[in-house]
Amino acid sequence: YESYIIRKEAYGNMHDDTAQSLNNLALLYQQKKEYEKSEKMFLESYDILCGFLGGNHPRIAALLNNLSTLNKIMGDLDEALQYALKAYDILKNHYAEDHPQIMMTHYGLAILYAERNEYEKAIQYLLPVYYDSHKKAGPDDKYTYHYFNYLHMYYTEEMSTEAYNGGLDNGYAELNFNT
Repeated sequence: YESYIIRKEAYGNMHDDTAQSLNNLALLYQQKKEYEKSEKMFLESYDILCGFLGGNHPRIAALLNNLSTLNKIMGDLDEALQYALKAYDILKNHYAEDHPQIMMTHYGLAILYAERNEYEKAIQYLLPVYYDSHKKAGPDDKYTYHYFNYLHMYYTEEMSTEAYNGGLDNGYAELNFNT
């Protein structure tokens, strides 16, 4: 907290160092399970950073991902998804589709969609992560294997849902879950 006060006095309220201190405090409050304080500080940091950097900067995306994580922890998957999608839109303007930040965001979106039982969308976001990992690290890499297992689980859930609803058009035949 002292770091925030010092930076606020040194740089003023509308400076990125002040925003970073608020973000750090928000993360601390999140760890302490003081979610309302955490959210308030994340939002204040967001306002400052948007004023300082504009709304389309990778640091804004990182902050939006922090808000997404917080809302997921608090059980608000709708709000978490909105923040994550907004972060993804920003990152797409700055990085190539195979950039690690994009891949991490794809993974986070896949998890959020799966938690909302939207397995088709979860698969849509997880497939590029799996293919990227498979291409760069190989099929025996522990992360490639992890992504493959999640794809298998989501695919199975999607097929169960589709079969239950009377339709079964998966479009994921290129993945072999029997190996």
